[in-house]
Amino acid sequence: MKNNRTNKKSQSAIEFMTIVALGIILIGVASFFGADYITSYLSDSNIVNARQTINSITSSSNIVYAQSIGAQKRFTVRIPRGIKREGTYISSNRINIRFENGGTKDIFRETKPEIFGSLPTIPGNIKLTVEMLQEGEHNPRGAYIYIEDFDVSMIFVGTYTNESFKTEDFSRNFKVEDDVFYKIILQNDEKELVNSDLDIKIYNLDGNQEQTLTSETSNGFFTGDFQPTQSGIWLISVMIPETRNIGTALIWVN
Repeated sequence: MKNNRTNKKSQSAIEFMTIVALGIILIGVASFFGADYITSYLSDSNIVNARQTINSITSSSNIVYAQSIGAQKRFTVRIPRGIKREGTYISSNRINIRFENGGTKDIFRETKPEIFGSLPTIPGNIKLTVEMLQEGEHNPRGAYIYIEDFDVSMIFVGTYTNESFKTEDFSRNFKVEDDVFYKIILQNDEKELVNSDLDIKIYNLDGNQEQTLTSETSNGFFTGDFQPTQSGIWLISVMIPETRNIGTALIWVN
């Protein structure tokens, strides 16, 4: 009788351990596929956020352009995770967001008007205003993007053929070893000039960093210059270190 009881206990223990082992295996498999699903969902969500942000800025810029000078449009965008500064820009009539998403991805669109202003780089919901402005003393005609509730709401980056920085000398086209003069203007969302520290980076066609400069504005302005050393597309990227929003300018060098 004792042997029978012992055998039954041993059998029960083996069955229990088998069930526990199977449970652990099932939990492991479920965790693996669950983690894979979560990663895939977050990746897809990041791409969706980038596309929606690009589409919202593009459509809003086109709307105010159609309505002419003084037209405004307010909207909310969701900035994606992992924005790469060296390939992200709003300049001429182009918007590009470059971000890490299982590799480097670019979301790109073009607008009808020339566009200027700020783009946030920290992920999350951000309120923007796009306004169609006429040519002024310090800036050309175009759609200007302002970030609401930021101390520095709009970063204008203008590029010029000479150091007079006159509006009529505004240009995006240069030749190798030309002097490229640039002007940075900072405003709040009331269009008042404001000062801030600046982190300026200039990249060549391949996205390699060519020049880094840290400085600050004076009365809302900063001016500088550089010489491109090769043909292609160059990017001037100006970041406000505290809030990490950027203003940019693309130039074409022949």
